[in-house]
Amino acid sequence: MNKIETGGPAFPSALEYIPNEGGWRAQEGMTIHDYFAAKALQGLLSGQWPDNEDSKEIVRRAYVLADLMLEARK
Repeated sequence: MNKIETGGPAFPSALEYIPNEGGWRAQEGMTIHDYFAAKALQGLLSGQWPDNEDSKEIVRRAYVLADLMLEARK
């Protein structure tokens, strides 16, 4: 199985205090891969919903576009 390149955190922040976990930790948030996929999905859905299109296929396309965007960053 291929390892998915995530591009790292999209919106990392400084340390945050987590009392129940006993201290400080980095809050990374979503990955750049998921951020790109969300933006691609937003674009794909910005027009009329295609009635003949499977929802899973539209989401798959969003991640294909996200993969391409990550590749373009190299």
